[in-house]
Amino acid sequence: MPKKNPPVLKSVAIYQLRALAVELKKTPTVGDIVEGARQKKCPPLSTIRELFGGTTAALREARLPPQRNQEFTPEELIAQLRDLSSALGRPVTRKDVKRAGKAGTCARLVTFQRVFGNASSAFRKAGVMRIGRYSRDELIAQYRTLYKEIGRPPTYEDIRRAAAESKCAGYKVFRQRCGTLTQLREAAGLTQEPRRRYSRQELIDQLKGLAAKVGRTPLAKELIAACRRGECADIQTLCRYFGGYNAALKAAGLAARPRVYSRAQLIQMLQALAKKLGHRPTVKEVNQAKLRGECASAPTYDNYFGNLSTALRAAKLDGMAPRVAPRKPRKRQKRHLRERMLEQLRQLGATLGRPPRQQDVNAACARRESPAVSTIAVEFGSFGAALRLAGFAVRLRIKEYTRGQLIEQLQQLTRELRRPPVTKDIERSKACAAPMTFIQRFGSLLEARKAAGLDELLREIKNEASREDIPGAA
Repeated sequence: MPKKNPPVLKSVAIYQLRALAVELKKTPTVGDIVEGARQKKCPPLSTIRELFGGTTAALREARLPPQRNQEFTPEELIAQLRDLSSALGRPVTRKDVKRAGKAGTCARLVTFQRVFGNASSAFRKAGVMRIGRYSRDELIAQYRTLYKEIGRPPTYEDIRRAAAESKCAGYKVFRQRCGTLTQLREAAGLTQEPRRRYSRQELIDQLKGLAAKVGRTPLAKELIAACRRGECADIQTLCRYFGGYNAALKAAGLAARPRVYSRAQLIQMLQALAKKLGHRPTVKEVNQAKLRGECASAPTYDNYFGNLSTALRAAKLDGMAPRVAPRKPRKRQKRHLRERMLEQLRQLGATLGRPPRQQDVNAACARRESPAVSTIAVEFGSFGAALRLAGFAVRLRIKEYTRGQLIEQLQQLTRELRRPPVTKDIERSKACAAPMTFIQRFGSLLEARKAAGLDELLREIKNEASREDIPGAA
């Protein structure tokens, strides 16, 4: 029987990937891993996928920076989409791919667009594309149900209101599946009701009711919105009955909004507004007065005078005092004394029974029991320095180890083990920095060993051991 290869451990695969990254001086791509497996420098791609679930997860476990320009085959991209869909338990969207790309668990969205032309083609080929929630027949049935409920063909506003109450799909879904409202009504077998005929008095009553509701003469856009809500007739009906919107307003006894102003009228309205306000009016105040029916709009003044400043000079209001905005009271800044910060850290550590971490301080800051981590770091130089001043035994950070100290730690650990230390040896040792410290300082653990001269040190240890074994050796 053929001899099976021994299983590869995760730690060995991580070490080999880091060594390959040091040799290539970049994060290895899928092609680099395949070529490295041929030269027996790293495990095969299938083994890496079995151990980590994918190359991206393996690179993340090895703490290697993501390869932004990494190339994937279409099969790998399809597999990534299927894995993402199974992890989410639902079809994949563009937002899901963007989030996964930032997290490093999937290729970026632009990669799928470059390989497949667009994201939809990639989703379709992977079988993870979102299928419409409602079929055309279901939407038509929803429209008929809504028709029976309100007793007339539903309009856009009726569909929007029913969708907000989760009674049917949104208008966009109806538009995409069934076309316009006219086509939807024809498909549902609901012909549009004949136009309702209003009497002159009914239209006048509707205008008066709308004016009472808004507290002034209604604008045309307010009439259109009320028509969509089914509260009154549309503006075309009013124009057809009365010959125009202003004529309808006059018939209802409401102040009509003149379309043409004389120069004297504009100046008079501007002076009246300035007298009411007690200061020189601004553009915003002119537009607000226009909504109240007290003045023309600022664009009207722009058309007559060029701008509002010229209109103010024509009305002899340029010498009037401008509006003074009220000053907001300044918030009093919170000040934390150094001793108070240290005392709060000690109290938090006593409550936790251990040195507090940054997330603990953030939670205490949310409870207003401690300043924020950023405040502490600015005051003491770093969060670790504040903890040490507070009396906690905190391990030195990476940047506080010198290169010589790290080399001495590796050499001492090698003398104790009598072999080159691996990642687990460094993690177990209490006298060594973390493995990531060596990687960030030297590029990889292999480069750290070379800088520490561990090969020569091991030869010296072996020579000393051989001299001890030989009797009479000097």
